[in-house]
Amino acid sequence: MVHSLPRCWRVTALSLLLFVPAAVHADQVVLVAPKGLVEASESFQWLVPLKVINDLEVGIYADSVGCLIEDLDPGQTRASRVQRVNSTAVVKLLPELGRFDSTVVKYQAPAFAEHAKLTFTLYSHTQVGERHQSTASCETAPGITSRRFRSELIPDKMGHIETVTVPEPWAQSGSPGVLLVHPEGTHARKLIGLAWFLANQGCTVMLVSQPGYGLSDGKPDLAGTRTVDALSRALDRLRRMPQVDSTHIAVWGISTGATAAALLAERRKDLTAVVLQSGLYDLDAVYRGTTVDSLKRALDKEGGGKSGWRKRSPALTASTFQGAALLVHGEQDAFAPLTQATAFADKLRAAGIDVRTSTLPEAGHGIGMDAAMPLVRPFLKELIGLKK
Repeated sequence: MVHSLPRCWRVTALSLLLFVPAAVHADQVVLVAPKGLVEASESFQWLVPLKVINDLEVGIYADSVGCLIEDLDPGQTRASRVQRVNSTAVVKLLPELGRFDSTVVKYQAPAFAEHAKLTFTLYSHTQVGERHQSTASCETAPGITSRRFRSELIPDKMGHIETVTVPEPWAQSGSPGVLLVHPEGTHARKLIGLAWFLANQGCTVMLVSQPGYGLSDGKPDLAGTRTVDALSRALDRLRRMPQVDSTHIAVWGISTGATAAALLAERRKDLTAVVLQSGLYDLDAVYRGTTVDSLKRALDKEGGGKSGWRKRSPALTASTFQGAALLVHGEQDAFAPLTQATAFADKLRAAGIDVRTSTLPEAGHGIGMDAAMPLVRPFLKELIGLKK
């Protein structure tokens, strides 16, 4: 290992620090990426060294650096595997590069996937206004934290259910348990970073991929019977773990995962706390009010049409809900309007359920961990005994 580099760069071997050999032609700007797999850091960040070679007779100025991210993970997401991001931080590190000079800059971004191909494009211009475009690629590998937590496939009548268990580090006694349910367009392993953070607050977390997502078998059914059955099987597995205190169990669902989590709470009597983030609770009202075409298509195809919406609408069976509930919702949410959360909370209160609501005025559908955790952590600390 090259000790002069920061620990968080962590590549798989010394040879991977070597840059991809590039044939440097006269009169061009060359971008060079690492030769081998670059691991994510322990904090789930990509930190990629990029070498810029200016073979021009004049200096250059960086305009922007774009990154095309191709998700190569085996888990099914049912969403686009490609996304583009731009980095202004790299440009700030490269205000000017002199003639016949070179430098190394760092690209930093959240690790959106465990295994991905990153294609970088540097846009630059010379002192006389001539523009240049340079590209380079590398691949990433899971970091040391992700590698610690392998997927386990639980047998099910529909095939297998993928789960990932992230235990509380250095647990001294029975650990409260949290079942974490992902939103649409992703799967269990995409939430390992959130699970690891939660585990370090003092609980054992089980991630579960809904049917048709990740490595779970079956077709997606948008919080239908197959999905709730899968969550129930995962919950049973979590409760039976020797280190878990089965009397202090919570479920945290996000988006359509919150819909399924609410339905699970209406079926099971062994949940102490339920966190519902950005959920859909009355699917007929959603269909009539949404302007999101992809959601309408999912409600028609996966939700079984209007005949299937009633059994997927926890607002219609709120009287059977078990456990205290926290509803977290963004006021600017176009996918799941805020009225979904407020109307469901009212029905839960009418049924005598302990309900708390937290709304974020500036947030839309995707609420980040930095915004959600200060709301969720006190609730879990109070209800299931989260230690930190």
